Amino acid sequence: MTPTDLFAAPQSATAEAAQRRLAHELSQGSRTGSLLLFLSSSLATIALLSLWLTEEGLPLRTRIAFGVLTAIGIAWSLFFGWVLTRRQLLFAYHRVVAGRLAVAACSLFTGGALVLAILQPEIQPAGLLAATLGGAMVGAAVFILRAADRRHRDLLTLRTSLEAALGRR
Repeated sequence: MTPTDLFAAPQSATAEAAQRRLAHELSQGSRTGSLLLFLSSSLATIALLSLWLTEEGLPLRTRIAFGVLTAIGIAWSLFFGWVLTRRQLLFAYHRVVAGRLAVAACSLFTGGALVLAILQPEIQPAGLLAATLGGAMVGAAVFILRAADRRHRDLLTLRTSLEAALGRR
C-alpha cells in the first residue's frame, strides 16, 4: 500500500503504512525546509523593515506597500516559527494555515494593485497588470488551500478509522 492509498481508502490502511506517512510528516527534511523558510522570510522582512524605516522621502504609496509587505513577512515568519516549535504531529493542518495565509496575502496584493490602478491614473496600466497577475496568484493559492484542506480531512478520517480499528482489538 502506498502513502496515497491511505487517502483513497483510509478504512483499509495498515498501521505500518500510516506510520510511514506520519514519519514523513515529522522527517528531518521537512523540519529543515521549514527552518530555511523561516530564516528566509525573517531576513526578507528585516530587509524590508530596514528600508521602510531608513529611506527618506518615499512616496506615500511606497511607504504603505513596505508596511503591508512587512506585515505579510511577519505573518509568514510567525507561521514558520509555529511549525518549528510544534513537537506533535500537525496532521497537515500547517498546510491549511499556510494556504489561508497565501490566499490572504495574494488577495491583499491584488486589492492593493486595483486600488492603485483606480486612484493613480498615471500608473493604471501597471496597476492593472499587477492586479491580473495577483488574480492568478489568488487562484493558485485557493487551489493549494483546497488541496491542503482535502488532505487534512483525509488524514483526520484515517486517524479516526485507525483509532476505531485499534479500539476494537
